[in-house]
Amino acid sequence: MRSRRRPSSPTCRRTRAWSVRCARSAAAAIATPCDYLEARAAKKAADLDESRRPALEKWVAEKSVSDDQLKALAAARAERLEKLLEQDYGVGEKRLVLGEPTVARDGGHAEVVVGVAP
Repeated sequence: MRSRRRPSSPTCRRTRAWSVRCARSAAAAIATPCDYLEARAAKKAADLDESRRPALEKWVAEKSVSDDQLKALAAARAERLEKLLEQDYGVGEKRLVLGEPTVARDGGHAEVVVGVAP
């Protein structure tokens, strides 16, 4: 039996919009690990399908970051903080003391101690 609704009726438009939203939700739920990581890096909501989570965990376990890379990351963050304190808060360059970057493998953190003189 043929439907009597016209394609441009409000009911059809609502149904079409609902189906598009469902399709988008389904696509977001089955994102690949790379899509998931890109979305998270862009601070967007993303759900990774549970069947794909082992692939992500394997990939992350295979990635290694050297101490030198972590130290470079910590140093870059310290320099960015130094510029921010100078530009936005007027803290003079002579008042800031940046320590050497250190890596704590047990805690997984790379850090730089930043001192501010009075």
